[in-house]
Amino acid sequence: EWVYAPFTVKIPDDKKLLGRKFQAYLFPHTVSEETGKVGIGIGLKTKLLFTVNDTPEEAGVKKVLKGKINFLTEPEMLNFKNVRLGESYSVRDSQEGMLMIKNQADGKLKYTVQSIDVKKSLLQLKKSHDYEPAPDASFLSVKEPEFELNAGEVKPVAFTLRVPKERRYRNKKFLAVLEVSQGDAKKYVRVYVDTSR
Repeated sequence: EWVYAPFTVKIPDDKKLLGRKFQAYLFPHTVSEETGKVGIGIGLKTKLLFTVNDTPEEAGVKKVLKGKINFLTEPEMLNFKNVRLGESYSVRDSQEGMLMIKNQADGKLKYTVQSIDVKKSLLQLKKSHDYEPAPDASFLSVKEPEFELNAGEVKPVAFTLRVPKERRYRNKKFLAVLEVSQGDAKKYVRVYVDTSR
């Protein structure tokens, strides 16, 4: 059974917030039916990423976002080790070996998958494991960037990774990002690339 859980995001009228990025979590989880009993709770963190406009919107103007977020990306991150500069790699060469998207909505929907500039994403860019943002979104090339999925349908996503054969890319660890969109609803798939050998 599905249940819809509507929520509201309200941004305070504070100029200090203009242009900033934020992250929050929604935490649906099980609870004990009887007070005082100790049990094992099961929950799922749903990440909410949003950014505030650089300039104030006109008073009374609201933007309505369109899109359904109930789709699954599996896995949420991919790892490529010992990448040789100038050579092409497919998703099968990653440690995970696949990238799947599943439409969990009730009807047919259109999806877009594209490589984006990491710095323009809503991801928190704290340095992690010495990985730095990929300097060029063209490191990743998606074979079929637009497609439709029926309700419950699963599709493998094929893409190519190629780091140019340039000295500055040797012995580096890069984070690239694939953005999966259904209308205004977006999810990110992190792609970790290690060119050190």
